[in-house]
Amino acid sequence: MLSIKISVIVPVFNKQQYLKECLDSLISQSLKDIEIICVDDGSTDNSPSIIEEYSNTDRRIRTFSQENSGPGSARNRGLKESVGEYVAFIDADDWLEEDALEKAYDDAIVNESDLVLFNALEHLPENVTKARVYYPESIEGSFNYAEHPDLIMNNYQIVCTKLHRRTFLEENDIHFDENGLFEDVFFHVKSIVKSCRISYINEFLYNYRRIDLNTRQFNSIRSKKCVTFLDISNVVQSLLIDEGIFDSYEENFFKFKVTEIRNLFNNIDDDYKNDFYHLIRDDFNKNPIQKNVLIKLPVDLQKFYLSIINSGNLREYDDLLNDNNKNTTLGGTLKAFIRKFL
Repeated sequence: MLSIKISVIVPVFNKQQYLKECLDSLISQSLKDIEIICVDDGSTDNSPSIIEEYSNTDRRIRTFSQENSGPGSARNRGLKESVGEYVAFIDADDWLEEDALEKAYDDAIVNESDLVLFNALEHLPENVTKARVYYPESIEGSFNYAEHPDLIMNNYQIVCTKLHRRTFLEENDIHFDENGLFEDVFFHVKSIVKSCRISYINEFLYNYRRIDLNTRQFNSIRSKKCVTFLDISNVVQSLLIDEGIFDSYEENFFKFKVTEIRNLFNNIDDDYKNDFYHLIRDDFNKNPIQKNVLIKLPVDLQKFYLSIINSGNLREYDDLLNDNNKNTTLGGTLKAFIRKFL
């Protein structure tokens, strides 16, 4: 019996429209020594039947079912069941290039990698594509986060564009958060920080479908569920502190944190906006950004942060932000703007 080189974990929740394309891309991989672990996360559509159909014709497909618990829980179940030398993740509405796993595995073996990174192509509405690239240039051999510090907080924190050595994940107790959204964030940061050997394939091996805006994730980030990001960001901060590297990455961390919070705040449904405002304000006051760090952030993030902590309610925030924008746009200097509030 051939050893399993890669376990591919596929969390599935109501993806009947795209699931066959995803599974077709896996069973046709040029690397044959793989297992495909499908974890149905309480689907109510025809997804379970599709998984069963494929598993009946390809013995490499292993299927598991659970009550709806979210993608983090489904991926953790897949990790628990996996036996491959390496682990890859793919979402049920995405697909891989035919030689993706072979290239990633060969690179991992040559470089003795804990992690192998590769690029993705986003497929947006109206046949628009967007490149998701770690680095525009190729990198020979292996490296770690200290040699490429931008990897830690790079706003590209999805697990599907990485191949992970399974024993590396087990030894460092790296798993997914199961409490809500953004389950990728802590997993990404911890795996990057703990990896001794990272390698990079400067090719587009993953296809990321983003044409369906009526998804669980899209709807959730507009609901009160998005507040879980505050907890996730604080856990990440604690990890960086525990690893003794927070001071070195403080600017990148807060740039990432404030950017994500502002985007969530601007897109959340109006019904939850006031509650989210107060949670953000409490978080910013409990976890303040030092002046020497704040002044290094982009001006728009400085305005957002200062308008939040210097207002008492949502209306005051709107007035203060508008006033700050007006003052800095119509001749006001950034130094005067910062000095006014700090």
